[in-house]
Formats: sequence, C-alpha cells, structure tokens
Amino acid sequence: MYSEKALKSGLLNEIYTDKDQLINSVYKIARDISYKSPLAVSSTKKIIKYSLDHSIHDSLDYVALWNSNMLQSDDFYEAISAKIQKRNAKFDDIYPSPNLIK
Repeated sequence: MYSEKALKSGLLNEIYTDKDQLINSVYKIARDISYKSPLAVSSTKKIIKYSLDHSIHDSLDYVALWNSNMLQSDDFYEAISAKIQKRNAKFDDIYPSPNLIK
C-alpha cells in the first residue's frame, strides 16, 4: 500500500518528507502529551496495554471502570477549572508505588 493510500484509509496520521520534519512532529506530540494530566496519560497506557490481551467487551468494561475513577480525581477537577478559567492546567506529579522502586 502506498503512503498516500494508507493516509487516506486512516492507517497513517501524516506523511513526512524528511527526517527533520518527522523529528519535529514527534517533539510536538511529546510536548502536547506533557501538558496532559500524568494520571490520565498513565491510565491511558494501562488501558491500551490491557486491551492488547483482552476482548473488546472486556476492554470496554475496563475503560468504563477507569473512567468512573478518573471522574473523581483531582486532575479532572483541575482540568475543568483550567478550561473554565482559560488557563493551563497544573497537575500534580504521580510517583510509582514504593514496592516497584528497587
């Protein structure tokens, strides 16, 4: 499949003409992710990892469970407040469980 056809079919988000354009785009995506809630980014990664080994039905149930939990987080309220106040959100860092640090 040619790149233009892959782009049109939705298999690609963008076609880059050279390495510099690709690297600049990757850094922009990383910067955009860095402004998101660390809790939301971490949760999304866990959901994607879970979904790789489970059925669609089980994965959607897992997403629903995570989403209901996220609606109660401080990050959710901070994101809503920041949006209403037209400012950048300020999220707390999250840290790995102490038993995971060795």
